[in-house]
Amino acid sequence: MDLREYSEQTEEQLKVVESECLQDMATCQEELAELYMTVRDSNKIIKNIESHLVQFQSDLKNVGLEIKTLQDQSLSMNVSLSNRRHLEDKLGNFLKQITLTPDLIHNICKRDVDEGFLVYINQLREKMRFFRTQGNIIIEGNEVAAVSMQEVWPYLKRLNMKAAYKVRQFLINHIQSLLKPKTNVQLMQETVLIRYKDMLLYLRENSQETFVEICMNYTEIMSQIYLDHFKVYMSSIKKLIRDDCDKRDVVTWQGMGTDISYVQGFDLKDRHQLLDQIETLDPIICHVARKTHQKFFIERVFQSISRLLVDTCTFCFLFVLEFFYVRFDQYEPVFGEIFSKTQQHLIDNLATIFGTTYDTLALLLVLKINTVFQQTMEKRGMLFMNPYFEKVRIITWPRLQVLLDNNLREMDTANYLHTSDIAYHPVTSRFAQFITSLHKISPEDSMFIHRLSLFRQSFIGLLKKIAKDIRDEKNRAVFIINNLDYLMEEFHEQKVTISQEFGQLEADLTAMTENFIDMQIKELFPAFVKLLETPNPSSGDIDLFLHDFNVNWKKGLQIIEEAVKNLFSGVETQKDILKRTYTKFLMKYTDFVELVKKNHPHLTKSLVSLQVIMAEIQH
Repeated sequence: MDLREYSEQTEEQLKVVESECLQDMATCQEELAELYMTVRDSNKIIKNIESHLVQFQSDLKNVGLEIKTLQDQSLSMNVSLSNRRHLEDKLGNFLKQITLTPDLIHNICKRDVDEGFLVYINQLREKMRFFRTQGNIIIEGNEVAAVSMQEVWPYLKRLNMKAAYKVRQFLINHIQSLLKPKTNVQLMQETVLIRYKDMLLYLRENSQETFVEICMNYTEIMSQIYLDHFKVYMSSIKKLIRDDCDKRDVVTWQGMGTDISYVQGFDLKDRHQLLDQIETLDPIICHVARKTHQKFFIERVFQSISRLLVDTCTFCFLFVLEFFYVRFDQYEPVFGEIFSKTQQHLIDNLATIFGTTYDTLALLLVLKINTVFQQTMEKRGMLFMNPYFEKVRIITWPRLQVLLDNNLREMDTANYLHTSDIAYHPVTSRFAQFITSLHKISPEDSMFIHRLSLFRQSFIGLLKKIAKDIRDEKNRAVFIINNLDYLMEEFHEQKVTISQEFGQLEADLTAMTENFIDMQIKELFPAFVKLLETPNPSSGDIDLFLHDFNVNWKKGLQIIEEAVKNLFSGVETQKDILKRTYTKFLMKYTDFVELVKKNHPHLTKSLVSLQVIMAEIQH
């Protein structure tokens, strides 16, 4: 098919399609007309809806404005209502506070004072506080006195005076009732008086003169009650004191037996265990102790008295703070005199007890106990007790110093002690008993620590005085070593931590031991020591020495061993001294060998081998 034919054919097809389209359009013309009418009607409806929506929008805008107006009006009304309610409350409270109701007046004037009376006292206290704090009304920034309050005030004052008088009588009667015999004062305070503490608050705010009078009355009465109580207790407990010590309970004294190695007053036993239960051990119940025939050392009696005083003061302190509504810093100026007489009575009696005792250990324990209780009261904020604890220290230390100084003086002047025996002296046993007991108590006072140093010096001096009758210098050294060694052994056996002052004794013992070792070696090997001390000894002297040494060195070592075992009693001490003696001998012999090798090498073959000597020592 050529292009022309194709074109004609296509044109024919287009005409057919066009004819069909025209026919379809003619067929749909009515439907299109109907659709047009429908669209036109719809447009009218939409325009109508639009106009309604516009009108609705306008109406909503007006409603919003009206709501905002209503909100503003509501807020204004709320503020006004709040102000009116606040005013109503103030006016209501004002009217309530300035009104003296017949019921209040009748009960204040006529009713007996009891717990129900507190209700009306609190009402009156509230009214008095209102008159004091809100006596003027502020109007437009200016204070204006309320006429109604001025009219009521005289009547309120009279009612207040009546109430204060009744409360005063009631409280004074109750406080004075504590003086009745067999009254449980603490129980009365906890169950009766404390219920009326609001009355004290009322008096403090509205009748200060009466409040001060009540405070002074309470102070005076409680002072008498506590004084009487502690007088009875002190009188009873003094009869239970066990004091086994006398003036002969010292390290040494002229006239004592030379074989007395035990001192009753130095035997601490388990008394120092009291220090672990100072605040937990209950006070001694005197009548029970009498029935069971119990006796107590001075420190236990002091702990019992102090525990009772501390507990009583603590209860009184806490009760006063709550009952009288006072602060910590207000207690001492107002109520500080409650225990002044009691404390002075205790101090006077303790001074008598301490001033006549010879029990050094008891006084040391008293100082420790006193310090613990003082620290306890300081933690509780009860610093007003410090003067009492200081007075205890003041009456204890002088007597303790006297007893310690007595021991020092007796030791320094003990020219009457003599011995020819090199074993430890009984006085050392007494001294060890005394010093170990002191260390177990271990007070931290600087004055006491200084005296420990003096005791160490006096003891060394005492040993030297006793050893004067021992003519041989070596045996004098042995005597001192045995005594120092015994003392150190006692420290270890008693598991006592040695103070720094007495730690010097170990150095003294070491020095004495070294001195003995030097004397021992010099005594058994005199030529050997002389050669070492001689500068540039001659070959002949060394050769002569070697002939003698090679024959006798074993015997010399055996004599050393036998001498140490005979002179010293402690097995460990014997081993230690032998070891140190052999060590020093080997060191000196080593120096001698070096001397021979350096200056006289031809004599080296004559030397006993160092290994041979060591083997003999170990054997």
